[in-house]
Amino acid sequence: MGYGFPELYGDNNTRLFSYWTRDAYQATGCYNLGCSGFIQTNNKIAIGGSISPVSIYGSSQHDINISVRKNL
Repeated sequence: MGYGFPELYGDNNTRLFSYWTRDAYQATGCYNLGCSGFIQTNNKIAIGGSISPVSIYGSSQHDINISVRKNL
């Protein structure tokens, strides 16, 4: 069971996504690689990509390790 964003992705799959805003979600913002200056450096976990398998409450649990770095 996913909790996706069908308006953006066209399905309900669970996905890893990023969202950036400059003004606390008032007028600016972008998703994933649509943000200028955002560079993905890992080709094993895709930003915006579907994640599988997913954890199930009271059953199997899964995790991924990610990091976000900002150059000033």
